[in-house]
Amino acid sequence: MAASNTENEPKKGNPVKYVSNQGPTYKLENTADGVQFETTEVNYVTDDTAVWKRVVSTQVPVKKKDANGKDVETTEIKTETFLHDITGIPPIPPSPSSPPMVDRDKADSNQLSIYGALEEQSMNYKIGNSSTDSSKGRTISAGLAMKSAFNDWTLYKYFNQPGITADNMNSFYKEYGQAVLTKGILDPSARNIVDYANSLPSKGFAYKLTDFTQCEHYGQISNDYMITLRRFAYPIQDDIVNTVEFKVGNPQPFDITQPDLARAITWMSPGLGNDIKEILKFNVKYNWKEQTAELQTIQTESTTANKRGMLGEFLDGNSVLSSIEAGLNGYTPAQAAVANTQPNGYDSFGNTYPNHVFGPLNVIKKVTVRDQGLEFDQEFSLKFYYNIKAYPNTSPRIAFLDTLANLLALTYSTAPFWGGATRYVGGGGGGKRTGKPFGDFSKLASGDYAGFAQSLFGDIQKTVTAGGNDLMKALGGMADAVMNLDIAGVANAVGDSKILDNLVGGGLMKLFGGPQAAQGGQVAAALLTGDPAGTWHLTIGNPIAPIAVIGDLALTDAQFEMEGPLTLEGFPTKIVLTVKLKPSRPRDKAEIESMFNAGRGRLYLQPELDGARDINEVYDVSAYGNKDKGGSKSLKARISNFAAG
Repeated sequence: MAASNTENEPKKGNPVKYVSNQGPTYKLENTADGVQFETTEVNYVTDDTAVWKRVVSTQVPVKKKDANGKDVETTEIKTETFLHDITGIPPIPPSPSSPPMVDRDKADSNQLSIYGALEEQSMNYKIGNSSTDSSKGRTISAGLAMKSAFNDWTLYKYFNQPGITADNMNSFYKEYGQAVLTKGILDPSARNIVDYANSLPSKGFAYKLTDFTQCEHYGQISNDYMITLRRFAYPIQDDIVNTVEFKVGNPQPFDITQPDLARAITWMSPGLGNDIKEILKFNVKYNWKEQTAELQTIQTESTTANKRGMLGEFLDGNSVLSSIEAGLNGYTPAQAAVANTQPNGYDSFGNTYPNHVFGPLNVIKKVTVRDQGLEFDQEFSLKFYYNIKAYPNTSPRIAFLDTLANLLALTYSTAPFWGGATRYVGGGGGGKRTGKPFGDFSKLASGDYAGFAQSLFGDIQKTVTAGGNDLMKALGGMADAVMNLDIAGVANAVGDSKILDNLVGGGLMKLFGGPQAAQGGQVAAALLTGDPAGTWHLTIGNPIAPIAVIGDLALTDAQFEMEGPLTLEGFPTKIVLTVKLKPSRPRDKAEIESMFNAGRGRLYLQPELDGARDINEVYDVSAYGNKDKGGSKSLKARISNFAAG
């Protein structure tokens, strides 16, 4: 959106001039400086008069008291609304897709929705976690929102409306009081969908009339039931309309839009095999595990270490000397034999009574506790139907093969044949050698034995000569250093020789530990990031205001079927494509909410209020009563604080 110099205008402001509009997006001109800009915040007051509602949100510093009563500095979002009359705007077209919009600022309380008009600030979060991060200390939030009507702990914010971006700080409460049928979404014809897509800057949200042309059921089912499957070159998020992101450490937004590689359209209908209850079905669950209390047998002394030292170990290992020692200590031959044959830690009771039950019998000894991880399952199939169609001056067979190739681009890839490769591992210990084999083995392989023998002796001579020169160089340096009583010079002279360097350095590493001791025996595997990995995206419902948008999908299977009868050109008349899709990774609660919120964030937000509670912070108890987690506050104290808050 182009900027206009209207930030300092009073509330009633100078009027702005209407230029044009495409769907819900209006192009206006600031009469003060002639700058044109686009906006969707245009409200008709009467059939031929309208105002531009400009909302300016700024962060202002404020002081608040923390939980300990101390003053802390933070920021809040200050929102101001400016209304500007629009001159030259055409009357509202008499279309059911664009009902007259009233000035809801003047509506009485009887016209408000169940969410009322009291806006609350959502939680502010500080970003930036390093001294070099340019965004360190900056706060971000989802802006204003309304109190949930069904949950007392959260705010509620609905983004799934045309023209609303994820960075909009408004609460949209005025939109909650009317049916979600405004801004042209009541009539999702193919033409309206294409026009709406063309009005957006996003390259990923694209439609053409040819996308519908060969669809078998186009015009038979409302586009409110439409499904669009897209494939992208890179992993794709849910929201493909607003594609602005922020890099870590950089407060400036950047655009991550990408065009889709291919797309296909079908419709929800049980008769087509696309049942809405199967497509929108998902399953969530926690992981639990059962812990059982058991008797612990603790070894009081080592079963392997000899507590008597090297001399005692020597005596125990000699039958004659151990017999003499047993006699001196008063043992009989039988007692000495039992003591010497039973290992350390011998459990005579357990071996005598192996089925004995330790502890009381009337006990409860099992408990079910949370295990790590959340589970989210959502896997479904979709069917796409295409019929061959006639085009002016075009072979239907050729056009239909074009459609087939597009569906293959959507579901499959081109690849060369790969015959395998060799991967070498190991060699970190005894497998890897610093020296090279002596002799030229290419001569040996070709049968040139005389040449191999000559190269063998030549390599040995080179090694001996080079080694002698290396040692003589170092010994000469060491002699000069000793004569001058230069200890550092002696050490440097050793370093001048690779041979002495390995001899001395290898001994020191054996004595003190080398690189393996510091690094450990294995290299740690790379950690998972959780970033999107799936390159398929699904739009379910009317694309202008979809039921759900699902990115990060993996296509696991695609089946092509061709049906008859044959055309005059001898080619099948139908293609049926069945695909199977699943998410590349599980989703949490917020990501599930975002699917139904146009991919623009969660529906439930935490308020910026003293005593506000994050409903995701629950107290999970381990099998050890959280003693293994180091918790200091008792469970009863936590419950008391929660109830008081």
